[in-house]
Amino acid sequence: MIPPTIDLMKVVNYIRRTTGLNVVPGALSDEARKGLPLYLRKADHREIFIEGRRVILDIRRSFSGYTPGQIAKQKELLEKHFSAPVVFCFGEIASYQRKRLITQRIAFILPDRQMFIPSLFLDLKEFGPAPTGKKEKLGHLGQLLLLFHLQQSPVENIPLGEILKLIPVSQMSVSRGVSELVAFNLATLSGTKTKFIKFLHEKQKLWEAALPLLNSPIKKTVFIEDLPNNFEGLITGEEALEHYSNLYGSIVNRYAISSKQYQLMKKEEALPEINMYDGDFAIEIWNYPPEILTSERYIDPLSLYLIFKDDEDDRVQIALNEMIRNIKW
Repeated sequence: MIPPTIDLMKVVNYIRRTTGLNVVPGALSDEARKGLPLYLRKADHREIFIEGRRVILDIRRSFSGYTPGQIAKQKELLEKHFSAPVVFCFGEIASYQRKRLITQRIAFILPDRQMFIPSLFLDLKEFGPAPTGKKEKLGHLGQLLLLFHLQQSPVENIPLGEILKLIPVSQMSVSRGVSELVAFNLATLSGTKTKFIKFLHEKQKLWEAALPLLNSPIKKTVFIEDLPNNFEGLITGEEALEHYSNLYGSIVNRYAISSKQYQLMKKEEALPEINMYDGDFAIEIWNYPPEILTSERYIDPLSLYLIFKDDEDDRVQIALNEMIRNIKW
């Protein structure tokens, strides 16, 4: 990889200023570049997120030495390797070369001078701001990192690659989650080759600042008549709330599993017949693995709070407040 010839934040700020879209830098790992042909590794590859969508920048000093057809072929190889749209970023490029790239509909940026990203502007529904009246929320990857930091182990001031040793998710998931936290002004990203995340508040204030941006982790709920053998779901619902507070008379037989675990159990036919409306056991399917956030048989208290925070039962709200007061931040 060549040394970067264009400052990444210069590109990020140029896109922000030109489009008005939310753009944040990511943290592309060295591992993600492995497997690229040598001639493609001569460029400097960086990762950004435009309105939450991952985009790879291929940064080069100039267009010299390539034909538009060669660039188009390289674009195809890079997008297949990174599984993301690729935008070429040139330090210099002649006007006639720009016209040839536009004819080929190859996305490129010449910082502070010209930008051509057709896929970006042809899909305003996907990239544009949220509809009026719809409050923006943190994605489930950002929420998972935040809740892990608050309840399990700090993820700030360590290399992003080290987070993978704490949370069993992919490098891309960590990068995406960090970018969400930065985009919502809950954290900052520092470092050049090695990236570090730093939260902008201490834990209790961080929870309070993030709360309006957080969602219930439940993707959907299904019902079954009997639990499968060796079932590893965590206790959730009012039974979990009773565990963390003085709530009494809870409803039992409610469990949480990840969406990935649910799909695996379905594939292996390890689940009995599923009912969408009623059954002896309720199974919450979560957007992230509930076991990552707790070492107990019960789901973590902060995810539990997010599940019940809009419940109109006064006794539930009293129990939630008690549970939060008991947390040792």
